[in-house]
Amino acid sequence: MSQNYTADTIGPQIVQPGGCYTAPMTYKGDGSATFVKGDLCRITTSGQVKDIATDSDTAGSVHGMILTDDHKTTAATTSQYVPIMVLAPDTVLKMQCYHATPASALPSSFVPGVAYELRNGAAGCPSVTLTSTKGVATCVAIPGTTIWFDDQNASSDQYGFVYVKFETSVLDGNAA
Repeated sequence: MSQNYTADTIGPQIVQPGGCYTAPMTYKGDGSATFVKGDLCRITTSGQVKDIATDSDTAGSVHGMILTDDHKTTAATTSQYVPIMVLAPDTVLKMQCYHATPASALPSSFVPGVAYELRNGAAGCPSVTLTSTKGVATCVAIPGTTIWFDDQNASSDQYGFVYVKFETSVLDGNAA
């Protein structure tokens, strides 16, 4: 049974941790970014946590996921630590699909092995777009058309879900 979702409502979820690890007292804020639990983040060359880069100039970097809501309304200062989960190349995330046309925002439109761009949508909720020009999120799997025990994972769900990982070059910050 197909189910339609609303865009930018469901954040990424780690479904296969792989070699990812927690870094609670390693990286500090930049004084301007607020974070909610589950936000994808990057680490600057100054060792500060920032939102993922999804601008048009570079492919961007993804280094981890925020672990707490400590800085949900007030940005972490340059002296406050931001606990993150540092991702590894074998970590798989379940992320929401996005396309400007809902009927095109289907998991079945994604191709395993292709790297797609990320979009930081409403309320900072990242999703995977169908654009692969500067892709950083490599599709590893799409839901099946029929999973009898879980009808919330159909390949025909508008704004449904796709499974992605980030290659070493993206995690190392060399995807630009």
